Amino acid sequence: MYYVTSFLVVTYKRAASGIWCQRCTAREAAKWTLLSALLGWWSPLWGPIYTLQALFINARGGLQPASNNAALLRTVAYQLYTRGDRDEAALALKNSLRLETNAAAAEFLKYLEDNGAVSRPKSFSFWRVATAAPSGLVIAIAAIIAFVASIQPSGYRAKYAPPQKLATVPETLHSPAEEKANRLIGQLAQLVADDAPVVGTHFEGTTLVQEHVLDRSKFDPHQLMSLADQVYALLTSGAPDSDGFIASAYFNARLFALSVYIVNGVTSGRDIKKYVGQVKELGQDRFVSSWLVASQFSAPYSALLVKLDAVILKYRPGSSVADLQRNYETAMQTLKELGQKADKYRIRNPDAYNSLVPIWNAALRRARRLAGRLNFQETAADQLDFAFNRCMDPAILMSHFDHVNLTQRNPDPSSRDFDIPVH
Repeated sequence: MYYVTSFLVVTYKRAASGIWCQRCTAREAAKWTLLSALLGWWSPLWGPIYTLQALFINARGGLQPASNNAALLRTVAYQLYTRGDRDEAALALKNSLRLETNAAAAEFLKYLEDNGAVSRPKSFSFWRVATAAPSGLVIAIAAIIAFVASIQPSGYRAKYAPPQKLATVPETLHSPAEEKANRLIGQLAQLVADDAPVVGTHFEGTTLVQEHVLDRSKFDPHQLMSLADQVYALLTSGAPDSDGFIASAYFNARLFALSVYIVNGVTSGRDIKKYVGQVKELGQDRFVSSWLVASQFSAPYSALLVKLDAVILKYRPGSSVADLQRNYETAMQTLKELGQKADKYRIRNPDAYNSLVPIWNAALRRARRLAGRLNFQETAADQLDFAFNRCMDPAILMSHFDHVNLTQRNPDPSSRDFDIPVH
């Protein structure tokens, strides 16, 4: 009889041996099968494999060496014959010959049958059924647990909380469309898990919480939009969405894709009006609107639209933050050189100094314009980054992390200070 014990990365498969009657065989099978059922599964690979193998062998009555059992049955047959139990002796001999050919046993069986012995096996053996029952019960329980686990919500579906104005509780048995939406959102969460670096940690009580920054410059917006389009196709296919789960998945996937276009667009100086318009259209979509109004993200979404309108009013595409930074540094170097000349001419050459003043003023105005644009674009990108994060469900974006917070790229984007000299 085999039994298996597992401890994470280690699996042991051992056996207990003996000479047992059918009743004892059933008892031993129950004992070692129970041990394997309790301790055999706890290793990722070999634990379940060895446990199922042990259960199967024990259900058949254990591993019985043919030669040993054949010899034992021949001895038992002789003992039964000497006690006058010729039918049982003939049955023991017949079973022995099934396991191993033996001329003496065959001759003895023929003698018994010629003298009226009947080697008729019993049609039903209670103890044989009892031997197989423990393994069958364990396998049935394991199959039920696996089935129940397979139909439970997972990923975002398990964490999704529908708005109260819609369905209040997600159904355990969900539709194929919801399953597919859940898988697509799982792909989105994996992309975030791959590209959201840790920027710090802190304790909440006794729990260590990691702080991740969602750096949108690392994401491919076309890939994100493709995931969003696949989720939207489920909505337009007529799939039921009573609790708004698929609508939520679409809203989050598409808004994240649009946020990457917009935040990266502001940073790189590209035109973002088209994508801002799509953000506004998203909230008016017939599949999204009812879910959004009833959800906890309605207010942050409205605040996002206000922030986008404010940015569009002042934003002038054409120069990236990196270009503005270089031009600003060049302007500051020019001011520094002009300032050195001004200091030199102030006493010694008033005419030269006076002629330098309009040049200095023009350079100063340029530096201030560049500083203003640079400050606006960097601040706008960071504020939009934060506003978009507030509109999206962390259960989607960060579902592959444990104990995690989403933080800004720059904790205080309004604190930038540009040191422009004044003469």
